[in-house]
Amino acid sequence: MLLEWAKEERLDMLDICETNISELQGSFLIPKNEDYVGFWTRANENKLKGSGVGIVIKKIWEKHIGQINRFRNYYIDVLLLFKRYKLVIINTYIPPSDREEKKKIQQYIIQKIRECERNKTRVIIIGDFNDIRSKELDQNREDSNRKQSLPLLRWLENSNLVDLYRESYPYSKEFTWSNGTSSTRIDYIWASKILSQCSIKCEIYPAELITGSDHRIVVAKLGTGIMQKVRSTAINKRLKGKKRILKLDKAQKEEWESYKTKLEEVIMKELRITDKLAKFEEICKDKDLDEIWDIISNSIISSAYATLPSQKVAVCRILLKKINESDIILKDLRCLGKICHKCIEKKGFVISEEERQQTSLEIARLNSKYELQIDELVEKRWSDEIAIDLKNWWKTLNLRLQQERRKEETYEINKHIDNRCEAIQGELKPMLNSLLERSSKKIKVDRIMKVSGDEKILLTEEKKVLSKVRSHFMKQFRKRNIDKNRLSAR
Repeated sequence: MLLEWAKEERLDMLDICETNISELQGSFLIPKNEDYVGFWTRANENKLKGSGVGIVIKKIWEKHIGQINRFRNYYIDVLLLFKRYKLVIINTYIPPSDREEKKKIQQYIIQKIRECERNKTRVIIIGDFNDIRSKELDQNREDSNRKQSLPLLRWLENSNLVDLYRESYPYSKEFTWSNGTSSTRIDYIWASKILSQCSIKCEIYPAELITGSDHRIVVAKLGTGIMQKVRSTAINKRLKGKKRILKLDKAQKEEWESYKTKLEEVIMKELRITDKLAKFEEICKDKDLDEIWDIISNSIISSAYATLPSQKVAVCRILLKKINESDIILKDLRCLGKICHKCIEKKGFVISEEERQQTSLEIARLNSKYELQIDELVEKRWSDEIAIDLKNWWKTLNLRLQQERRKEETYEINKHIDNRCEAIQGELKPMLNSLLERSSKKIKVDRIMKVSGDEKILLTEEKKVLSKVRSHFMKQFRKRNIDKNRLSAR
């Protein structure tokens, strides 16, 4: 769900806290066919939750990664190298209860930022700091005595980094975490001043229907000045086209004869040769060597395509992803989520007739397809009651999605087990080669040169090639009678 949402928002990077997974589990978390790649720290084995962080980056930026650093279970940074400058992305989680761990992480972050400033490297630091900056703006309870206590936040305020959300909304009261009664802003995105000057927007999005977390998602969009290389229209057209490959191994003797005749005709026509008996050197002595070679090479290709067997194949063919039942449910789940978000954003506003019709059609479709009982939209205004009802139905459909995914995963696992069992019962060599990662590269000998005195003959017929190769290797590796008495002492 999170990656699907990131694609819709066109996000290049995601920083995730409290993953509660090992580094090994993280390596299998994102499928290989996705547009993103993830880097993770291992979670603390002694803690059930509240440890482990990760950075997810779009694959187009993976080639710019210069270094990845991990510290303890709560810190990871990625160094991105570009022509104009270097950029460090830091993701961290500050544990609220472990004082010793909290101190070490803060010291490491400050040390890292100072190092970046010395090297003129731009910095973006993202994470869950578990502390507020302002008693008035970053919490909802006015009677609370909570104050800023984290030294790292005070240090960042006095450094060359900027809180992007507070820069965009100096006096806004919006929160990133809530337990139902208390709400605070404890998740931040800080960036170097030069980057903050190019800040396009920084918003806080509800995550209940995306990740199911009690934290909301902070999204910042920056103009970094990094140009993404794109292919030209002409190259894209060529890549979408087809190419022709020759199947020389399937060519028959008659086709080789017709190829020979066709090649002679084309070369004579291109070089304007009228007399077959005339010497080639005399005809071409006044012509440029490059021009002659171009004519010969083009004649060989055109004659081969005209007479020899060939096949058209797609260039850079992309295999279509198999659409499963879970993919269809996910699409409908996102549709229901959009209706929920609209209800939350427009709370108190009048429902227009167009919105009512579109929403009613979607609700009727979902009710019919999944046997749900979502109430029709009859109220005049968007309200909390509508939002709560829609959220409950979203959770019901999400549960069905998880069940379908588990069912599909079980089917895939069983299918691969059956294939492996069949391989064991049959020939063991391919399975052993796969397990031992042996190379499967082979050389196919489909022609051979036979030398008879001064005459050289090219053999292309399969039986003749096989017979000649067999006799050659039998002669090469035949049993030899060695006279041991003639061998030297060494």
